[in-house]
Amino acid sequence: MALALVVIAAGMLYWIYDGYGRFLRLVCAVCRCQHPQPQSALPSVSVLLTVHNEAAVVRQRIENLLEADYPAELLEVVVASDGSTDETNGIPL
Repeated sequence: MALALVVIAAGMLYWIYDGYGRFLRLVCAVCRCQHPQPQSALPSVSVLLTVHNEAAVVRQRIENLLEADYPAELLEVVVASDGSTDETNGIPL
């Protein structure tokens, strides 16, 4: 009886610390085989720029982000000005 409890407890600990992760990897591998994704599928990316008094460099930084080798339809740039007291809020983008 005591041996059975030790085996059950050890099995539960194995499942918690290692078995569940291995099980999920197996399920994901099986799902990928049944529903393959195209290798060139890129995720959409959002870049959040938080700026404060950055009028001198914010336009240059945005242009740098837009020049990245990434599809423009999948790239979103969001600029958030945090109470800037210079001309940061008035820069046309």
